[in-house]
Amino acid sequence: MDGAVYEWDSQKGTRTGESVLKACSYTSVTVSADTKTTYAVGSDKSLKEIVDSQAEVSEKTGGC
Repeated sequence: MDGAVYEWDSQKGTRTGESVLKACSYTSVTVSADTKTTYAVGSDKSLKEIVDSQAEVSEKTGGC
C-alpha cells in the first residue's frame, strides 16, 4: 500500500511538491495558515509534519 501527499499551485495548475511513503496510506491532511507546513495522518497511526516535501513523524498515537 502506497501513500502520497501532493502539493499544488492552484493558480498555475502545477504540482510543486510530493511526499510519498510506501508503507503508509494517508487518510487526512491539513495545511498551516502560512501554507508552509502540511500535516497528515495515515494508516500507521502517526501524525506527520511535511515541510519541503519531507515528512517527519510528529506524534505517534495509540489508535482508537
